[in-house]
Amino acid sequence: MTTLTETTSTTSKSGRKYGLIALGTLIALAALGKLVAPPEPVEKAIGDLVINYKQQSIYNPVACDAKEIGPDWFVLCRQNTAATIGGLYHIALSGEQYYITPINGKARQHTERGGLTVYEKQKRFDVPVILAEY
Repeated sequence: MTTLTETTSTTSKSGRKYGLIALGTLIALAALGKLVAPPEPVEKAIGDLVINYKQQSIYNPVACDAKEIGPDWFVLCRQNTAATIGGLYHIALSGEQYYITPINGKARQHTERGGLTVYEKQKRFDVPVILAEY
């Protein structure tokens, strides 16, 4: 009986140790901006993009990933997360409203098929620098 209690106590301490390590890792990742959840309007824009890709049979399956780079939100939609080519979009926010703008050639091709309201580019973006973030 004493052995069981000692084992449980040791397991509990090591469990706490691993829990603290996991918590520290999560905090470090959050500090680096890796776990920042997109605001709700960006999530809605991603949903619209995914629906458009599926309805237009562009990629199946489709993976759309959001990144905050500086003050801007971008979404890269591609066939899978390992693919390097895909449609890159800027998501402009105004309160709860969002405006999807294709900013590379693939995104323009994908939105020309219709089904999604997009806006003309208002800013210039360094597409290779943005894609390097993915």
